[in-house]
Order: sequence, then C-alpha cells, then structure tokens
Amino acid sequence: MTESVAQPRYTLQEAAQAIGMGERAVFRALRRRRVITKANVPVVRYKRLGYLVEEEHSYQHPSVGTKFYSRTLVTPAGIQWLQTLLADDQASKPCPMHALVQEIAHMNPDAAEIGPGKLSHLVSQARAIIASEASQ
Repeated sequence: MTESVAQPRYTLQEAAQAIGMGERAVFRALRRRRVITKANVPVVRYKRLGYLVEEEHSYQHPSVGTKFYSRTLVTPAGIQWLQTLLADDQASKPCPMHALVQEIAHMNPDAAEIGPGKLSHLVSQARAIIASEASQ
C-alpha cells in the first residue's frame, strides 16, 4: 500500500503574492478571462487541467441554519500557469515583493516543495526587506 502525499494548495491571495500581483487584480483578470465565475468558483476546464481546486465548506448560521460556500485554491502547477497567463497584467505593474519572494525561494534548496506556510514566511521576509530598504 502506497501513501500519496497531498499536493500543497494555495489561496488565490497567496498565489497573487507569489506572482507579484494584488489579490483583486488576479480575481478581476481571472473573471475577465472566464477562468472563474462571478462567484469566484473555478470553471471545470481549469479544475480538470489541475490548475485550480474547488474546496467546499459549510458552517452553521444562527438563524438560517447550514450555509455552504466554495473556496478556490491554486495548485503549484496552477501558480506557474497563472504567472504565464497573467504576464501582461504583471508587466504593467512591477512588484518589488514578487522579485524578492522569487529570490528567497530560489535560495531555498526545497523551493519546489514550498507549502502555504512557507510561502507566507517568504512573503513576510520580503515585506521586511522592502520596509528596511524604504526606511534607509
């Protein structure tokens, strides 16, 4: 019996930071390109290609009862695909954090296996570097 290791998945906010774009810009671009619906749910084609994952959740609302919602997550292959797909949008607004996150990730020997927690850590490092450079 072989155990499969779960592939890391990232929120669209984390993916946006990784490719050097703002979260709102990524959502707008994906809606404009019909990759996600108006409700921010991924279109089936992109789920089948393995770029996006739809995670379904529920919670208990005090007066209405059970409420359901979906959350779109991005796979590692999806982050690379998003970077290519949204290259034109990125070129118009260079982001210093993107370059720093990429540089820090490349310095990490396990860069190919950066999980969501590590990505957040890299973004925090990049923010600290930007803040220290701005104060000089």
